[in-house]
Amino acid sequence: IGGVRLDSGDLAALARSVRGILDGGGLGDTTIFASGNLDEYRLRELEASGAPIDGYGIGSSLVTSAEAPSLDAVYKLQEYAGKPRRKRSPGKATWPGRKQVFRVLDAQGRFDHDTVTAEGDQREGEPLLAPVMRRGRRLHAPEALAAMRERAARQLAMLPERLRAPELATLAEAGALAGLGLTRREALWQVSRVARPAGPLFEPGRGPRGERRERSPLPEMTPLEETLADYATAGLTTGPHPLAHLRSTLERRGVVRAADLAARLHGARVRIAGSVIVRQRPGTAKGMLFLTVEDETGMAQAIVSPDLLRKHRRLIVGSAGLVVEGVLQKRDGSLSLRGERFWSLAEFTRAPEPGAPAARPPRRAPYPATPSHDFR
Repeated sequence: IGGVRLDSGDLAALARSVRGILDGGGLGDTTIFASGNLDEYRLRELEASGAPIDGYGIGSSLVTSAEAPSLDAVYKLQEYAGKPRRKRSPGKATWPGRKQVFRVLDAQGRFDHDTVTAEGDQREGEPLLAPVMRRGRRLHAPEALAAMRERAARQLAMLPERLRAPELATLAEAGALAGLGLTRREALWQVSRVARPAGPLFEPGRGPRGERRERSPLPEMTPLEETLADYATAGLTTGPHPLAHLRSTLERRGVVRAADLAARLHGARVRIAGSVIVRQRPGTAKGMLFLTVEDETGMAQAIVSPDLLRKHRRLIVGSAGLVVEGVLQKRDGSLSLRGERFWSLAEFTRAPEPGAPAARPPRRAPYPATPSHDFR
């Protein structure tokens, strides 16, 4: 046996158990390889626990970013050569054999419940599972995007109110209902009315005195509030980069855009700012930390010495956005900043400018919590 792969369950405990079995059988040279939704944080936990794992496989976390979440979908073998099959792994156990799902509607035509049963059984409701591919080929032509959108809207409307209201509120705040001709606050207002029984005094589209009321009384979101809502609900934005909303303030305080660094001279003292998207501390770099920050024009790299990292560790590691001041270095076509001073981007933009009165802190953080990928 050349190696053993572990991809589910308690990887540390399983690795120790498997290592004991292998060593007891005279297979001390057999390696243990672990995988399964691993990222840099999980690797650090496994290494700190002393788990006897020789190698790791990283998939989704390596090729996708937290700002653009991926859908983790897995196909499990249910039948082979005409015989039912099942999986017994902890947390991944399945029932054997092919399945069918029947969806039952209530008296109002909304989803009531689903029944999972063996293929071939006849139950109340509409069967949902149908083959889409056979022998590697599609069985039907691809569905048009407009048809997908219409079907999704129709099925969303069929959700029970207890499930529909929270989902609709999230979609409204994220701007996903703009296609219905509603601003975000208008959509939130309409969703709040859908979520609560109207009663005789609040007929649809009318106020408590029967007057026609079409528009939301809520103030509209500012562009910055829309971006913050995007990150709060979806973890990403299709609108302007967060730094674009802060650029005028940053320029007044001497912060240079990433795209403008190339025009600055080697050795110049500059300030950069952005979302921290990567923190790297390679074992061969003698304790140096490499920060990659992103603004609306591109990315820039800052280098932090071990002494400064120890002094400002909480700020550097715990801030989603950073302002870094230091000396610009140009070598062989590459640009980097030797960091000397650091600020949280949220605090830097919130603090009053020289000579200006102190501003009232906003109710929401002025910068979204965009997680970074950190490696050692």
